[in-house]
Amino acid sequence: MNIRVVSEKRSAENCGVDIEGLLPDEQRQLLGAIAGCYWVSVEDGRLRVLPALQQPPAPAEDKKMMPYWSSEMQRDGFLQRKIFGNKKDWPPFSPSFIIQHLCGYNWTQEYYESTAKQLEGFGFECMRSRRGIDGKFWEIWFLPGLWAAEGKFKEFLKGAKPREKEQIEKAIQFLCHYVSFGSLDVVAQRAAMPVPD
Repeated sequence: MNIRVVSEKRSAENCGVDIEGLLPDEQRQLLGAIAGCYWVSVEDGRLRVLPALQQPPAPAEDKKMMPYWSSEMQRDGFLQRKIFGNKKDWPPFSPSFIIQHLCGYNWTQEYYESTAKQLEGFGFECMRSRRGIDGKFWEIWFLPGLWAAEGKFKEFLKGAKPREKEQIEKAIQFLCHYVSFGSLDVVAQRAAMPVPD
């Protein structure tokens, strides 16, 4: 079935159009167009889509990032798989922190902007996926370790012993008090590539 307009609704304040015949990907692309990510038209009964935004390079296309590891480090013999023996080994060495769903259920554009600026001031970096065909993306706010804390967050952590449970608990307490989010993960390292002797 070709794409077609099946009805139009018009009033002084509100207009609408019902469209049928879209394939699942075309439906998501049309939603992406409404979000400002695509230019669309219909040709030969199918949706024709052109990106309205420039896509960031795929990770493997960004040659300036290479090489991630030297070839010597890629051999299995240099992969350290066991870091912790049991629960007594908590807290992890230099855990990272990941915040998702910034502002939680209280999202507004203004609140998001102020919260994002606040997290940047604490040392967090915003990391986003590429946009899907529906124009949507996901993002996380990442702090590689408490050693990277900045500003008011760094000042708050002073006095707590580094790499100890007290410091991690203080960090969680601070972030829960000052930042609105859907989830906060404290990430424990489970495998690492050690420097060879």
